[in-house]
Amino acid sequence: MLSPVPKSIRFTNCVVYTPWRIEDSVVFTDKVLQVGGSLKADVELDLSGAIVAPAFIDSHVHMSSSAFKLATIDLQGKSKREVLKHLKTAKPAFSGWVYARGWDESFWSKKQYLKPDEIENQNPVLAVRVDGHIGVLNRKAIELAQSMGINVTTDGIVKEHELTRLVSQITKEFDLSEWLLKAQSECLKLGVTTVCDIESDEFLSYYLRSPPKIRVVFSPIGLTKRAWKTGEVITSKLFIGFTKLFADGSIGARTAAVSLGYRDQSGNPTLFYSDSQLEALYKESLSRGMEVMTHAIGDLAVQQVVRVSRKFQNRRLRIEHNELVLPEELEAQEVNLVCSMQPNFLQWSYPGGLYEKRLGEHILSRNNHFKCLLEQGAVVAFGSDSMPLDPVYGIKLALNAPNPKQRLTLKEAIRCYTYNSAYANHLEAQLGSIEVGKTADLVVLDSQSLHVLQTYFEGVKVYSTETI
Repeated sequence: MLSPVPKSIRFTNCVVYTPWRIEDSVVFTDKVLQVGGSLKADVELDLSGAIVAPAFIDSHVHMSSSAFKLATIDLQGKSKREVLKHLKTAKPAFSGWVYARGWDESFWSKKQYLKPDEIENQNPVLAVRVDGHIGVLNRKAIELAQSMGINVTTDGIVKEHELTRLVSQITKEFDLSEWLLKAQSECLKLGVTTVCDIESDEFLSYYLRSPPKIRVVFSPIGLTKRAWKTGEVITSKLFIGFTKLFADGSIGARTAAVSLGYRDQSGNPTLFYSDSQLEALYKESLSRGMEVMTHAIGDLAVQQVVRVSRKFQNRRLRIEHNELVLPEELEAQEVNLVCSMQPNFLQWSYPGGLYEKRLGEHILSRNNHFKCLLEQGAVVAFGSDSMPLDPVYGIKLALNAPNPKQRLTLKEAIRCYTYNSAYANHLEAQLGSIEVGKTADLVVLDSQSLHVLQTYFEGVKVYSTETI
């Protein structure tokens, strides 16, 4: 149950990241009243040295994925043996199908995808990889998927658009409303009060039926026929965001457009559109009043998005993921884009990890250049892509990144997950920093572990570990 908003609260004995400077106190109601200084408040709380920061804004999530992980079987972080055990005993919950998400072969000893014959379940099973770009079917599921007109490879894999079609068909009768609200509660526990949620346009109906607990910037995948405009306010916590486009796929699925190809086996490094096709999509979306965010992971895709975006001035265009930069001087051309990136992707950037396995040792110094981009003057906005949805996890990886071009200070990492993400979503006037007059969305972090201790939404305490 939400606490009532007191007349005013003063945090003392704390380290306040505004995020540009550090202060020792903050006073707020639903708005920030003072940062530092000696203003008194109705309630004074000694935080015992804890960190206070703007609440996190996740600039790239899929709340449907987070909800499905809660509603089904979450395979993320599990060994292959654990994954197969869960799939063997799972009961069908979606039109007679077992649906699970999150397995990641890059952390397994043999680093190989699941195979249909390994999934021992008499029911049809769809197990989607952590990146959401491929899924593996067991034998029963292959037969059913093919009868539904889904293109399945000989090794039981469905990719990209075909995977989207299959998921849509097997989940169409399932109501995610309850699980979506639970996923929002999980966000508050993780210090997240605002997300940019990327979904098919019909997914908005969930938020209209059950008003969100957190702020949602809803961004439809692909051009929509609806008369939406970026920044449009649907309800007090629901905004319209961007048209989401894809320039390529993912490294894990070997569908990212990389110039040097894949070293571990053949991949398909193909751009989804020609420059003229992508430019036409930008023009159509922008003419309708919708700004554009474009998924680009491989270096060929990154270069394409930079080329096309240059043709559209005075727009807040976004490049999503922006993982590989070859050549590195391309970064200098990205200062006019919002680089919406995921620090948790650094989990694959270590020797022997996914990046090296797929692309070679050279790639370890040429991915996720957060530090370089910030030094160039680019706006780097952090998000999670729901892999996992946990800002502290991503921030810790950025603080301890293996390469200096990736490694950030705590102040920089917090800025990327707060003010820069607010800017990426046209919300910087009211969110993303602790400044007088701004909305009091705050997160209290343990100074050593960075564990979330409290979350405040518009000055109301919505989560607390009750340790302070």
